[in-house]
Amino acid sequence: MALSVGFIGVGNMGNPMAGNVLKAGFPMLVFDLNPKAMENLIQAGARRARSAQEVVEGSEVVLTSLPASPDVEAMYLDPGGLVERAKPGTILIDLSSVLPSTPRKIEPRARARGVHFLEAPVSGGVTGARAATLAIMVGGEAEPLERAKPVLRAIGPNIFHVGPVGAGNTMKAINNMMSCVNSCAMMEGLVLGMK
Repeated sequence: MALSVGFIGVGNMGNPMAGNVLKAGFPMLVFDLNPKAMENLIQAGARRARSAQEVVEGSEVVLTSLPASPDVEAMYLDPGGLVERAKPGTILIDLSSVLPSTPRKIEPRARARGVHFLEAPVSGGVTGARAATLAIMVGGEAEPLERAKPVLRAIGPNIFHVGPVGAGNTMKAINNMMSCVNSCAMMEGLVLGMK
């Protein structure tokens, strides 16, 4: 039987990722602060949750795609947040690009409750999210990653286990840096060619 999946944060990146997980046949609960962001997913067969807490209480694997570190820390660590509400054995996976310190704050609190936490920032942008071709840089323990791989494969074929929690977002920052360096080099080459 397919794992039950929850998805919190279905904006520009989260929406196509959630859509691809849904297309892969996973029963899904979705929540976003903007009710309109969920509509296409509800029409495609996802169930609407009234809160993030409802998502985590009804899912074996919970994916989050949120704007920045403060949003992620609040979602996971505030009183009544995901770590506090998750049942032991639940796998929490944050797909957001955040500071490496953020997952390092979350993971020990989750582990203390018998909950698994993985960071899994993605690379490929909205185009890759729509096409399900994202690269996923996972930091965390291998066992929950193995269990969650069928879900992650729905959003991208390239899943890299890069080390402990914190390593995923470190790798994502390096990936972004290299992308910027390559763009600058290309522009310099273009200028040289024009001259």
